[in-house]
Amino acid sequence: MNKEILINEMFNKCSLKDGKRRTYYDSLDKKMKYFTHFVWNIYNPDDEIEFGSKNYVIHHKDEDSLNDIIDNLIKLLRKEHGIIHGTGNKNAMFGKEITDNHRKNLSLSRRGNKNPMYGRSGIDSPHFNIKWSEDRRKKHSLLIKEWHRKRKLVEK
Repeated sequence: MNKEILINEMFNKCSLKDGKRRTYYDSLDKKMKYFTHFVWNIYNPDDEIEFGSKNYVIHHKDEDSLNDIIDNLIKLLRKEHGIIHGTGNKNAMFGKEITDNHRKNLSLSRRGNKNPMYGRSGIDSPHFNIKWSEDRRKKHSLLIKEWHRKRKLVEK
């Protein structure tokens, strides 16, 4: 069956979650899943993303979570995605002054067993030793260049 037909059929089964993203019910897994993941997996069968993946997310390049056209989607490490959405005016602390007292409180709140890496080494990290294909490296490089370009526009 044609990819566009499959996508249109699934789109018609979707509902909006929080007005931000489309979801559908997968009767085989008996779970709600993201339409964005469905679109990605149809076009990228060799680089699928599992629903609920702890390591990867699908990012909308234009930041419109309802624009699920394949050219607008990119698979990123969750950490990369956090960097993109945690800079400039997307950061909750953007434009706010961070006092020394605030820094001290932040530091205290992540000490010891409150730190997610407490008792773990870098080897235990879910991102440790992930091998990237040459294509993935190129996509990442382009994404970082775009991120720097956007950051410069926001700071002006």
